[in-house]
Amino acid sequence: MDYKYLAKLMRENILEELVKPLDVGPSHIKPMLYCNSSYEEDKRKMNDILKQEYSELFDKERKARVEVSYYKYGPARLNFASGRVDAIKTAELCLEAFKKDKNTEHLVDAANYLMFRFKYPMPGEHFKPTDSNSSVGTVGIPINMEKE
Repeated sequence: MDYKYLAKLMRENILEELVKPLDVGPSHIKPMLYCNSSYEEDKRKMNDILKQEYSELFDKERKARVEVSYYKYGPARLNFASGRVDAIKTAELCLEAFKKDKNTEHLVDAANYLMFRFKYPMPGEHFKPTDSNSSVGTVGIPINMEKE
């Protein structure tokens, strides 16, 4: 195995499990990412996936609001790292507002509050990647789970 190649893919957040084919769902929709494919091929496949599955506009809207918030409320590190502002409870308020008025701006705001909590965790909080067995799961049945 080419560990240098694998490390490069991981640094670029391609996927952690490139050492084996991803085994989910019907074969016609399985990601075709393997360690033995070329770096450029893997990158192209991931870009194709991201074009369909990811929203650059969402990120653009989030970043614009972070900048405005910096001037309106002060530096996030001072507000969130200290616990002065409760990011989780504020994100929950945004979700409740969305449920009432269906304004997706509240989802952008909620995502920012969750990002701040991730960036400035409270004591005892940590990031630990989980596998399917440790995942909280989903509400509803994802398309790839339908066939199982």
